[in-house]
Amino acid sequence: KMKKTVVLAVLFIAAVYLLPAFTPGNKKEDKSFPQNDSPASLTEDGTVYETFGEDERYDEKKTISVLVGGKTREMTLHDYLVATVAADLPASFPMAALKAQAVAARSYALYKTERGKDDEKHPEADLCDDSSHCAAFFDIKLFGKNVWGDKYEEYAERIVAAVKSTDGVIAVSDGKVIAAVFHSASCEKTEAAVTVWGSDYSYLKSVDSPGGSDSPDYYGTVTVSLSEFCKKIGEKHKNADFSSPASQWFTSAKRSEAGGVVSVVCGGVTLKGTEIREMFGLNSTNFVIEISGKEITFITKGAGHGVGMSQYGARAMALSGLSFDNIIKHYYSGVELMIKK
Repeated sequence: KMKKTVVLAVLFIAAVYLLPAFTPGNKKEDKSFPQNDSPASLTEDGTVYETFGEDERYDEKKTISVLVGGKTREMTLHDYLVATVAADLPASFPMAALKAQAVAARSYALYKTERGKDDEKHPEADLCDDSSHCAAFFDIKLFGKNVWGDKYEEYAERIVAAVKSTDGVIAVSDGKVIAAVFHSASCEKTEAAVTVWGSDYSYLKSVDSPGGSDSPDYYGTVTVSLSEFCKKIGEKHKNADFSSPASQWFTSAKRSEAGGVVSVVCGGVTLKGTEIREMFGLNSTNFVIEISGKEITFITKGAGHGVGMSQYGARAMALSGLSFDNIIKHYYSGVELMIKK
C-alpha cells in the first residue's frame, strides 16, 4: 500500500512538471519581439502564428501605390511584398531566407513610404518597380506560370507563406523602421553604407557574410577596348590624361574593409569605385584590372552594392539552421524586431 502511494505521488509530480511542455501553445517565444504590438503569438524561430483573421492582418490592411510598368497601381502591402520577394529571391531558397527577405522588403517599403512620395521619380506613387530606386516587382499571377512552369503552385505557395508568416514584422533602430537594403551576394564581408554611399547608418555596417560564392554571379568579367574605356572616362572627366602606357593609368587604389574599391586614380583623376561599376556595368566594386593588348578586363567578385543583407548569405545561414530573425539581426547591426498592427 505504501509503495502504491509513493508511485502515485511520483506520477503526480511528474505530470505537474511535464504536462506544460506538451500543452499546445506553450512553445518558447522569442522575447526579442515586443509582445504587446500584435494579437499574434510567436514561435521560437520568430514566425508569427496565424491567430487572427485576414481583415486583422497588417499587410492586408495597409494599402500602398506602386508605379509598375509606368502605371500607378493601388494594392495591399501583402500583394506588393509577394511580388517583390518573388522578384528578388529564388523561390527555391530555404524558408528562413525567404522570411528574412520578406522582413527586409517590408521594412524597406515602409521606410520609403514614410519618407513620402518621390517628386522626381514617382510623384503619384509610394514606390516603384525600379530595383535601383525601390525594389524589383514580379507579378506571379500574370507571369508565374510562364517563368516557373510546373513549379508554379509550389513556388507561389512558398512566397505567400514567407510573407504571411511574418505579417507586420519589421526591423527597427531607435524605434524607427530601417532602410533594410539588400543585395545578391557579398564577398567575405558586406560593405558599410558610409563606404559605398557616403551616408552613415548605425545598422548598415560591414559584417561577416557566408555563402556568397554559391551565387552563379559571384565571379564576373567585363572586357572593353582601351579606346572605349578612355572615351567613357573622358566624357565625364575632361581632364583625364591617357597619354602614358595603359599599364600606368591606374594608381593609388583604396579599398574598403570588405574589399571593394572605394576610389582609384585613373589618368590623373580620382574615380569612385561605384562610378566605375555603374559606368561599365560591373557586378560589384570588388574588382581587379587586367590589361592585355588593346583591351582592359575587370574581374569582379560578389554581386550587388554589398550593403545590408546578402541574399546568398541569408541562404547559407538558413541552411545552417538559423531562423530568419537571427539572419536579420546579423546583417542589420543592433536592430530590434517589432510587429506592426
